Amino acid sequence: MRKNTSFLTILFVFLLILAVAAPMTLAADEDKSKDDKGESADPKEAGLKEKVVVTATRTEEDVFQVPQPVSVVTAVEIEEQTPNTATDLLRNLPGVDVNGVGTSQPRPIIRGQRGQRILLLEDGIRMNTSRRQSDFGELPALVDVGALERVEVVRGPGSVLYGSDAIGGVINMITRVPSSEDGLLGTVGYRYSTADGQSKPSFNLLGRQGRFSYVLGASYRDAEAYKAPSGSYGDIVLPDETLVRDSGVTDRSFNTRLGWDFENGHELFFKAERYRSEDAGFGWVSPSDYNASDGTIVQLTYPFQTVDQYVLGYKGNNLDTSWVDSQETTFYYRDNERRFDQLIDIPFFPGAGLLLESENFTDIETFGLRSELRKIAGERHVLTYGLDYYQDDALSTNFSSETFYGFGPPMPVTDNTPTLPNATYESFGLFVQDRIRFSDRFDAIVGVRYQDITAETEDTPLLPMLDNFKSSDSTGVWATNLIYKATENVKIVGSVGTAFRSPNLIERFFDGPTPEGGAFQARNLDLEAETSLNVDLGVKYRRDNVYMEATVFQNTIKDGIAIVNTGLTTGPPDDLDIYQNVNVDKLRYQGIEVALDWMFVDSWFLGFNYTHLTGEDISQGIDEALGNSYSDKYNVSVRYQPGGRFWVEAQARHNGDQKDAILAVDNPIGDIYPAFTVVSFRSGFKLHEARGTTHRLGFAIENLTDELYAEFSNASFFRPEPKRSFVLNYKISFR
Repeated sequence: MRKNTSFLTILFVFLLILAVAAPMTLAADEDKSKDDKGESADPKEAGLKEKVVVTATRTEEDVFQVPQPVSVVTAVEIEEQTPNTATDLLRNLPGVDVNGVGTSQPRPIIRGQRGQRILLLEDGIRMNTSRRQSDFGELPALVDVGALERVEVVRGPGSVLYGSDAIGGVINMITRVPSSEDGLLGTVGYRYSTADGQSKPSFNLLGRQGRFSYVLGASYRDAEAYKAPSGSYGDIVLPDETLVRDSGVTDRSFNTRLGWDFENGHELFFKAERYRSEDAGFGWVSPSDYNASDGTIVQLTYPFQTVDQYVLGYKGNNLDTSWVDSQETTFYYRDNERRFDQLIDIPFFPGAGLLLESENFTDIETFGLRSELRKIAGERHVLTYGLDYYQDDALSTNFSSETFYGFGPPMPVTDNTPTLPNATYESFGLFVQDRIRFSDRFDAIVGVRYQDITAETEDTPLLPMLDNFKSSDSTGVWATNLIYKATENVKIVGSVGTAFRSPNLIERFFDGPTPEGGAFQARNLDLEAETSLNVDLGVKYRRDNVYMEATVFQNTIKDGIAIVNTGLTTGPPDDLDIYQNVNVDKLRYQGIEVALDWMFVDSWFLGFNYTHLTGEDISQGIDEALGNSYSDKYNVSVRYQPGGRFWVEAQARHNGDQKDAILAVDNPIGDIYPAFTVVSFRSGFKLHEARGTTHRLGFAIENLTDELYAEFSNASFFRPEPKRSFVLNYKISFR
């Protein structure tokens, strides 16, 4: 019988935690041994005191003062973790999981929501496009981690400020900008990892001369396909180390930013970024390597992908007019070209089968702007309001072939009918938010947004029946966030609000074989937007040497977009089941997140977080578990950092099994998603420092115990993670 964890049970656990935390606070000695406003020489200790976040409210604030559940990965933490992409920084955060494998393909999942239900931003500019598969979303790898100042993760909806897609959460990758002081600073680095034979040199320069500021950065990465370790995972047994094909990449990135400061706090800036990649893919293991009963091979690759982005922006402070004190406006253009290849080999018996091949080229041009204004109104109100607009122009071509082999000379049947029409996707939104200070103890943040989205097909050769089809979604969303200062060290926070996501071009118009190759996806021109109602309740506790928080949440998605089996087939010769994206009545996700960061004795730090998550389809009383994520996740880290010279850290993550998994009968892993525990070790050393130049060496052992495992969203197709890997990162900083 399936275990059903109710929201009331989770709420009881939360109240129990609160009951324990409050007496600790009230009994604590309020005399502080250190000045809260002072700076610590230890960056880890300083991190316990204050982390700055802007994504949650669009105002730069201390995380402790923000009512939403937020995680921040700082520049120091980015350097120490030596990640492949920003996604690697998120694996050990509460409420966050990962989808996809390989050097460049992993994408984030927040509170069970993945793909297009997560909004990815760079410096507040949306990266999501309307042309990605709904389960995959946009790639954080498009932004080089060496250019990042920090990564902010808002767990929970953010549609009031950011519009469509922000149902599950928002991730904002914030890049580095020069300081206000004249001079040049920069880094030159080299990263090497053994599992994938990866080599990555990089450099970043930031400088200012008077009113002129500049940033210049570049990186090059060459990573081979890695191997998974031997071992067992559910019913799968790998007797030897096994190659995970198409898990490598060769990519390079370039970024520059030029700025000019005018008088009285005005800045005009221009930013250009370029990303190029070859030979990326969704890693896969040959069925013969683990004696799978179904020998079907599914190979999904990106032979190339290019992204060019240009941003022109204006920042104005000290405007002091009757309607605005500060303003930030950005115009951006992005061009993303990529080729996606599928090869699906379905064996009938030895030497005979069906080979399906396709080659899809996509070109997406995005034009957008965002204008955001802020006004302090009296002593109790901070207004943030503005508008945003973007338009995706998507063009694509498609070539496919079907070849039966083993029955005489192969006779391929080819087809160049597009699986997706050329189309535009246009969005316009207006938003306003007010931070209201009712008293020294109690603040509220309330906001509303109006959004209008239109998808329209264009003339597409070989698809005349879809020419000039138009569909529109208009909606309003709202949110109320509350924060109450129970004591100097305890904040009670809560939020309730709505969010939405309009179906993208793939969900509405795609008509062709699914990427996994085992079915056919039919278009649905009547698909409607999905909306959600989210409730959060939490407590935050902070003193000089400890930071704790606990949150319970429930997110109910109405008219949720889900792909379902229609009960029809394509007929011979393929006879594929036909699936279609449809609106289901209600999906409900609920859970609890607990986090602790504690300096328990001088120079020793303990980190811990726990997440419990359940998902159910509650449409018309169905009450069926979704089972598409972990049930429980634990992270524990112990760190020793006696000063600024060196540090060492051991970290372990345990994902509990998922017994409510809905898996195919012939799924290779068995009836449940198995649990796994992965352990890592990291250390860093300051080798030399003189005349403004510092040499640092970072060392890590990822997957220390050589565990065979797959993240839950990668398990059913068995895309395992790498074997034990040794990582070296050498960096020279100068100023």
